[in-house]
Amino acid sequence: MKLLTNRPFLFLLILNIVYFTTVIDKHQVMVYAKQSIKRVLGEIGVKKYQQNIPIDSRNLVIYFNKEKSDTLTPLENNSTKYKHFSNDKLIFKPTIYKFGGELYDLTQEGLYYMVDFKQGVAHNVIIYNKNIYSLLSSLSWLVVHGTNDDGKSFETNYNNILHSKLSLTCGDISSFVSTLLNRLNIENRVVNFVTMDKKNSYDNGHVLIEVKIDGKYTLFDLDNNQYFMQGEKALSAKDFIGFKSWDSLKLIKLSNDNNVDAQHFSVGSISLHGFIDNVNNHIKKWYKRVMQVPMISEEGVVYMGLSNKKDVGDLLKYYPNAVILSRDEFNKKFYGEQ
Repeated sequence: MKLLTNRPFLFLLILNIVYFTTVIDKHQVMVYAKQSIKRVLGEIGVKKYQQNIPIDSRNLVIYFNKEKSDTLTPLENNSTKYKHFSNDKLIFKPTIYKFGGELYDLTQEGLYYMVDFKQGVAHNVIIYNKNIYSLLSSLSWLVVHGTNDDGKSFETNYNNILHSKLSLTCGDISSFVSTLLNRLNIENRVVNFVTMDKKNSYDNGHVLIEVKIDGKYTLFDLDNNQYFMQGEKALSAKDFIGFKSWDSLKLIKLSNDNNVDAQHFSVGSISLHGFIDNVNNHIKKWYKRVMQVPMISEEGVVYMGLSNKKDVGDLLKYYPNAVILSRDEFNKKFYGEQ
């Protein structure tokens, strides 16, 4: 009864009554009221009024490779030879697979996002044969920049990536991908970069991964979904020692996903969502700051490649146990170049 003493409520009630009785046809009002009552009764479980709306419960299969995505349709010929997926695996060989009662042509290398609505499951499937670029593209689709999965074991993150994306910062992304590539016998190594500019509390370096392809190392930034080219040459970490050609640097996209987990990217209680949005809008400027000195660890020893010997003292303040190499020494040790 308190509502009857609420003057604003009474005013709105009277206003609605006047509106419905003068503006809208009374028959329409009655029809609308009956429909609303039936809908509410159905929602609270009265079977007589529950609506059996047909729902398309077919599978959803989407193929991702580099910057493109396409929705796949099942094969019509069910007599084709096929294989089944293993629920605890991420990477499979290209062939025909059966999923959710349907056959799919998964002979193209890349990432397949597969949903069986009837069973209520989603599965990430990477098809890999020999194309390392396609493999790294698939992995870049499955990681976003954030902190939600940082610090978790490889096994935990591997189990999570089977069904969802991982939220990791650059070091954890590179470490996860490096371990995965090692299990596939693909030669790789994690590369740290540090800045020689004035240090701050959030942005003094970056972690990437080098992968040997056709006998040469190529540098990949899985955190930002890209790798680097100068003209027709794919760059490695050594190419950024004293690098000056930032304007002509080409950034080649591995994927086109929304690569920031803004709700889980912070330092302590401080959200860094604005910082990472600014980085993405000025990515070359950011690379120029954080990718100045490459650093590779080998057998417990940290080696750093430096173009200017006058900066040795500044580096040793922060990395007192590091071995500082000239550009030529760094290239010879890690790339076999004289």
